[in-house]
Amino acid sequence: MAVKIIKKHIAILGVLALVFSVGFSGCTQISNLFLSDEGRLTGTWNSDGSWADIPTDIPTVFVFSTNGTFQSIIDFGGFQTTSEGTWEIDDGTISLEIVDFLPLTKYTYKFSGDDKILTLTSLNGNTSFILEKQ
Repeated sequence: MAVKIIKKHIAILGVLALVFSVGFSGCTQISNLFLSDEGRLTGTWNSDGSWADIPTDIPTVFVFSTNGTFQSIIDFGGFQTTSEGTWEIDDGTISLEIVDFLPLTKYTYKFSGDDKILTLTSLNGNTSFILEKQ
């Protein structure tokens, strides 16, 4: 009788372990579904070679912080320059501003590729650029 009870407990523990391992195996994928757009934006992004309505082949990195600030790091082939700015997401648009360089500019935005690709499009639709999350 005691052996049956032990086997029953082992079976229950095995089922629970299976449920937990399957349930938690996709936690990072599930959590991305519930991130706000601000949460998706936060982090380091690489430019596709054009930004701020200026086509260029200069590599640029954007680092968006949770406090509404960002840095753009431009690499001119070994010489780097960093600019700081502010960002805000409101009503389906993102506003970017770099003091003394980029006036307040609004873009529509779209996340794709499991939130690893960000496409920004000027409000007039004339210019788009793509950022890829590191």
